[in-house]
Amino acid sequence: MTDDRLSDFVTAAKAKGVDDASLVALLRQQGWQEQRVYRALTAYYQQSLGIDVPSRGSRAEDARDAFFHLIAFITLGAWVVALINLGDALVDRALPSPGQYSTGASGLSWWIATIIIAFPICLWVNVLIGREAKLRPESLQSGVRKWLTYVALVVASVVLLGDGIWFLGAFLTGEVTAAFAVRSALLIGVTGGVFAYYLGSVRATVLDTARDRIFAGLAIAAVAVALVLGFIPLGSPSDRQAIARDDVKLQALYALAGEASADRNAAGAQGLPATISGDSARRYQRIDANAYRLCETFEHASPADTDNANAGDADMWKHPAGYHCFTIDARQSPTAVPYPGY
Repeated sequence: MTDDRLSDFVTAAKAKGVDDASLVALLRQQGWQEQRVYRALTAYYQQSLGIDVPSRGSRAEDARDAFFHLIAFITLGAWVVALINLGDALVDRALPSPGQYSTGASGLSWWIATIIIAFPICLWVNVLIGREAKLRPESLQSGVRKWLTYVALVVASVVLLGDGIWFLGAFLTGEVTAAFAVRSALLIGVTGGVFAYYLGSVRATVLDTARDRIFAGLAIAAVAVALVLGFIPLGSPSDRQAIARDDVKLQALYALAGEASADRNAAGAQGLPATISGDSARRYQRIDANAYRLCETFEHASPADTDNANAGDADMWKHPAGYHCFTIDARQSPTAVPYPGY
């Protein structure tokens, strides 16, 4: 339903020859919603011409537009968050701080996998949206698109504001380090790019292909650099499998060490046995009543750091690639094997 005052004004203005663009701009300036103005114009033309204004769109097209835009924004959020987290993890590795927790292989692999899956989908869906906009320019005025765009702008604004406050607070207290500055710049760069793109497109009535290509190129470049840098510490899938096999061997040695300590305590003065039976016999070498060696062949050397918060207590399990023996005191409980992540 249209407001009677609005309908009367539109009718009077059209009778005086006022064009539609000027009429819409004037009423918008007076606080009228553009949608209500167009409804009033529709009612005016239908009454003047005696026929209904044809509708090109359909509910099916509206549902399709909603589907594409939802997928685009969901995947956008996924790969942007993953890109920021991957960047933070790489910065922590390049500029480590004392006592700094380092993201392991599992964390890196999840962020990389998210980017590899979500980014191409986001890019392709936006290509489809662009093709649809060329055929139906009115799809750029989709309510779903505008709502999601404004949501993206709000989220990006909150992140930028929070990062600015975070950085300034750290600066004033003298806590700004090189790693902190790089992480802050990364966050501003990524979220700032998202904010700039959607701020420029939220009021677009026509598709700006040149602008879209520039932002797509920048996004592709950023993602490509992040993935290359991410795969360097992660290694290939075959490397990860080899590390996993080494971890199985370490876990077996840890279990054997626990049994040896228990056996030594039970034996008392007799101490450790000279040999043990079973498949573990080849790994065990008795030194004296209280000490022994456990030996195994490893495919990779121990990583420089691990995901284990108490990794410093697990240095007894560090090893080079190849055959290596651990010397263990049976009077002490063996330290747990740390997680084998980088």
